[in-house]
Amino acid sequence: MHVLAILATLPLVTCGLLENRYSSQLKSRDDPATKDMYIVYANSNDHHSLDRAISSAGVTPRHVYHSLRAFALEISGKELQRIKRSPHVNKVVRDKIITQRDAINRKDHKTYQFSNAEQNRRRTTRDAKLTTVTQGDNVPWNLARLSHFKPHQTSYTYDQSAGTGACVYVIDSGLLDSHPEFGGRAKLLENFSGDPDFDIRGRGTYIAGIVGSNKYGVAKNATIFGIKVMDDKGNTNVSTILAGMDFVMSDAPKRKCPSGVVVNISLVAKHSKSLNDAAGNMVKSGIFLAVAAGDDGRNAEKFSPASQSIACTVGATNKDDEFASYSNRGSYVNVLAPGTDVVSLTTDASNQTSTLGRLKALSGTFAASPHVAGLGAYLLGLGTNVTGLCHHISSTALQNVVVFGSGNYTGTPNRLINNGFK
Repeated sequence: MHVLAILATLPLVTCGLLENRYSSQLKSRDDPATKDMYIVYANSNDHHSLDRAISSAGVTPRHVYHSLRAFALEISGKELQRIKRSPHVNKVVRDKIITQRDAINRKDHKTYQFSNAEQNRRRTTRDAKLTTVTQGDNVPWNLARLSHFKPHQTSYTYDQSAGTGACVYVIDSGLLDSHPEFGGRAKLLENFSGDPDFDIRGRGTYIAGIVGSNKYGVAKNATIFGIKVMDDKGNTNVSTILAGMDFVMSDAPKRKCPSGVVVNISLVAKHSKSLNDAAGNMVKSGIFLAVAAGDDGRNAEKFSPASQSIACTVGATNKDDEFASYSNRGSYVNVLAPGTDVVSLTTDASNQTSTLGRLKALSGTFAASPHVAGLGAYLLGLGTNVTGLCHHISSTALQNVVVFGSGNYTGTPNRLINNGFK
C-alpha cells in the first residue's frame, strides 16, 4: 500500500484557494509577533525526552503526541527561534491547513428519499447451511460490487459474522452515533475540532455508513468509533489529525475488540512526514489502516498519509468498473474500490437529528477507502490475521477487471476488492 494523502479524499485540497483564504496569515509569518502553529519533536525517544522538550518550550501545548514524541503549540517567530535552539528539541515543523470538499464534483451530489416500502424491500435472506447472508434486492451498486465477479449486480452476499468483534475508528468530521442504521454499535469518542460534537457536515457519518451501517455497510456487525478532527466549515490541519491518530493509539488497547482494530482516514493532505510517521506507527502497533489516495488525479506519492508505504491506500472506480479520472494513482495505491456515486447515510444540519431514509450519493476516494476499512473489519471477524491484511485484500481482489482511460497510470494496481463471494 502506499499513499495516503491528507486531502480528505472526498474532499480535495486546493492550494490556490488556501493561499487566498489564509493570505493574511501567510504574509505575516515573518512578523516576530505573529503566532502560528508548529509541531515540535523531542530530540530522543527515551521516556522523559518529551517532557523535557515541553518544559523547555515554556508554552502550554495545544496537543501532545506520545506516539511521535512530539507536541503542537502556537508560538510567535521569536518564540520559534528560542525553541529551535533548545537541546531537548530535534526539529520544528510548521503546521499545514487542510480544507476538504463535500464531494469531488457538485454535479455528483444527489439526495435520495426512499419510501418505507422500498426500505422494506432491502431484505436479507440467510442460508443456514453456509452461514451466509444475501442482502437484496437492488442494494447500492457499490455494496453489490464487493461480492460478485461481474458488475451491475443487485445483491450483496456475505458471511453472517459481518465483522463481529472488530472495531473501526473513523477519523473525520464526527459521527451521528444515534442514527438508527448503526443499531447502537456506534459512538463518538472524541472531538478535537473546536466545534460542537454534531456532525454538521455529515461526512464522517457518511463514511461510517459505508463501513458498517445495517443496510449500506460492508461490516454490519462491527463496532464504529468516531473521532472529530474537521471543523464545521470543512477545515482541519495536520496537528489536529495527529491528535486524533494519537488518541486512537492510546484508546484502542482499552477497548473490547477481540477480532482486531481498523482505522479509516479519508482525509488527504499534501505530503507530510508527520502524518506518514503517525500512520506508520499505527500500523506497526497492530492496527489495520485504510486511507484515501486523494482526488487530484495525480500520483499518490505526493500526498499523506497515502504515501505511507505500510498503510492500505485506496483508489476509486465507478459502477462500470472504470478507474475514476479524479482518483490519485501510482504504485503507492494498493487496491481499488467503488468510489463514484456511492450511496450512504446523511445527517440533518437543520435540526441535528438523524433522518431515516435520507441518503447521499457522493464521489471520491474518501468514499472508496471505507469500503476497504469495512472489508478489513469483515475479514478480521472471520479470523484473518491483521498482519499482512492489506496484502491479503489485494491478493484476493478481482484482477484486471478495471478499465483505465487515457493518462499515465504507471504502477497503479488493477485490483478491485472482493469479499470472497465471487
